Amino acid sequence: SGAPDDRRLYGACNHRNTLQVLDAATLELVKEIPVGAGAYNVEPSADGRWVIVTNKKAQSVSLVDAQTLTEVARIPTSKKLPHGVAYSPDGRWAFISVESIGTDPGAVDVIDLTARARVASIAVPLQPTGITILREP
Repeated sequence: SGAPDDRRLYGACNHRNTLQVLDAATLELVKEIPVGAGAYNVEPSADGRWVIVTNKKAQSVSLVDAQTLTEVARIPTSKKLPHGVAYSPDGRWAFISVESIGTDPGAVDVIDLTARARVASIAVPLQPTGITILREP
């Protein structure tokens, strides 16, 4: 995924359990940040403040400060397989899709980015994977 200003690229490295930050112009590695096991998806916020990595083998998400390039919180998810990330338009909340396993339904977890904590979880049937927010005109 790319940063909102197009200056950085972010890559989740599943086997290294890291977030790689690259310079978009030169493709040189800026920093490799340790995150949770099974780093899977990565999504920067539109305001350029956060980068969230879903840790698919660690039942958590890593909240990374996009300015300091450090993990500031590792937030447990309600279920085992966190997948996608979407941010509220005001930048206050992140929504994490969590896959189902067998008959256990999936979920959407709500992360309060100010409190750096999961504050709600909504059951979603079947197999939620990606997630996005549609802005209406």
